[in-house]
Order: sequence, then C-alpha cells, then structure tokens
Amino acid sequence: MEPIAVLSIIDRNGNIIEQREKGREKEVLRASTAYVMTSMLESVMDEGTGRGARLWYGFRRAAGGKTGTTNDFTDAWFIGFRGGFYPRHRTH
Repeated sequence: MEPIAVLSIIDRNGNIIEQREKGREKEVLRASTAYVMTSMLESVMDEGTGRGARLWYGFRRAAGGKTGTTNDFTDAWFIGFRGGFYPRHRTH
C-alpha cells in the first residue's frame, strides 16, 4: 500500500480545522533510526511489560508498544501499533 498524506482536517460542519501548507517535504527520521526504534518497541510486546497482552489475550501478530504510569502510580497506560494497519479515510 502506498503511503497517504493528510492534507486537511475538516469537522462535521465542513469547517477546515487544519490544512497542510504546500512546500518541500523533508525526511524527519533516518531509516536506520526508525528500524532501531521499531525494534525497541516490538521488544516491549515480546519480552517486556506489554508481554501480558500476548499471554492473556493470545495476541500473536507482529506488534510494538509502549507502557507507562503516572508519577504516583495511580494510572497505567499502553499504546501499541502493528504493521499493515491503516486507518479509514475520506476524501472531499
């Protein structure tokens, strides 16, 4: 699948919330850095604090994630990703 770009964000009333400025695109992360970061985040699911999702739910797909807690340890959170998943989009 080819990558897509978000050109604008429009609310339900048709108001433009944000719009991409046309201009030169630039690489913001070297491929080698992205590879290392992806590998580190995948290890969270395979060996780290996100491993429970694999064990408890039987989740076997390739994925990565990050866990965290608040400073006083009252809240915990997890955010994850997997390759090949693309959000639905509309064009206007």
